[in-house]
Amino acid sequence: NQFINSSNTKTNIFLANGLYQITRRMTINKNLNIVGESTSNTIISGGDNYQVFYITPPMIYGAAGPIVNIFNLTISNGVSYYGGAIYINESAANIVNVDFINNTARDTTYIGSVYPASGGALYIDKAFVKIYNSTFTNNNAAGNNDSYGGALLNDMGETTIINSRFIANNVSGYSGSGGA
Repeated sequence: NQFINSSNTKTNIFLANGLYQITRRMTINKNLNIVGESTSNTIISGGDNYQVFYITPPMIYGAAGPIVNIFNLTISNGVSYYGGAIYINESAANIVNVDFINNTARDTTYIGSVYPASGGALYIDKAFVKIYNSTFTNNNAAGNNDSYGGALLNDMGETTIINSRFIANNVSGYSGSGGA
C-alpha cells in the first residue's frame, strides 16, 4: 500500500509473477499504472477478506479523480459490499488483460441501513471505465436481500467492454439482477 498512496511520487508499479496477498484494501487516489508480468501468473488476492483496490479522488475539495491503468494481472478472492475486487469511484480506469476470479460482493449493514451486494468483481460509481481482453469468472453478488451484478455493476458511469468474456458469474439473494 505504500506505493499507492498520494504521498508517493511513483506513477508505475511493475509486479513480477507471484501471489500478492493483501492485508487491507489498497486505496488509489492518484494517476497510476499497475503492470503485471503475466495475467495468469501475477495474482493479487484479497484472501476472501478484503477488497483489493478502491480507486477514488483525493480528499481535497474539487480534486479530479485519478486515471488508473491496470494491465496483465489476475485479481482473485476480493470481498466487499460494493465491488469485491475493485470499487471505482468518480475516476477513470483502463483494465487490460485482467482476469477477475472468485470475487464476491456481500450485503453489509451500517448504522441500521442495509447496503446490497453489488458488483461481484467491479463496482463502477460515476466513473469512466474501459475493459479490454479481460475475463470475469465465478464472481458473485451474494446477498440476503437485493443483489446486483454478479461480475460488475455500473452505477451512473460509462463503461466500454471489448473482447472480454463472462463465465459463470452469479447473483443470489431475495431478489437480484444481472448475473454478468
